[in-house]
Amino acid sequence: MCHVLRVPPELYVAAMRNGARHLLGKYYFTTFRSRICQAKSPVKALDALEIEEVEGLAGPELRFHLSARSLLYNQVRSIVGTLERVGAGSWTPEDVKTALETRDRGLRVGLPA
Repeated sequence: MCHVLRVPPELYVAAMRNGARHLLGKYYFTTFRSRICQAKSPVKALDALEIEEVEGLAGPELRFHLSARSLLYNQVRSIVGTLERVGAGSWTPEDVKTALETRDRGLRVGLPA
């Protein structure tokens, strides 16, 4: 399955890859599940998450390749959206780790208290 999202600003892919590293492994992915997700447990193991840069028909494209035995409803969409924040500079790669650990993407991470 393929979904495409056009993002106007150029993204910093190296930062996105650094943020993605925080998601590899077995965690409570509560942060990245939809409110209507009916999975009994939010514990999932993300085995691989690669970001590939390719030249598309309309310009540069990023392709996300994820590998897991199972995923939560909207987990991939939430992860990609979070990594887009990192690439745009509104989040740091460490903010991804904080969001995962606190189980809350709504926190004002990346901003001074």
